[in-house]
Amino acid sequence: MWSDISGHLSEKEVFGMSGCFVSVGRKPIVRVSGRESLDLMQRISTNDLMSLKPGESRQTILTNEKGRIVDVVSVLHVASGELLVVGTNPFLVCSRIGLIASS
Repeated sequence: MWSDISGHLSEKEVFGMSGCFVSVGRKPIVRVSGRESLDLMQRISTNDLMSLKPGESRQTILTNEKGRIVDVVSVLHVASGELLVVGTNPFLVCSRIGLIASS
């Protein structure tokens, strides 16, 4: 489920949303949380994300198992185990991260 939200959201508002992702304008935001969330994003993208500190963001490319481009995303390290991933296609991002089954 996703909500179309105009304007800007604070971090607290984003984390308060239910569902996998929200949309700010035309850019979906996917919340990835858990102890190994940063490690997961490191393994499925092309840029070094392990050095991201809370409050920092970095652009990277999500790839599939064959190394093909899935989406260009920005990853914001909000806090330990909490990431926000902003891409262009929420279904591709969520399926690549494993939040929904891919077809």
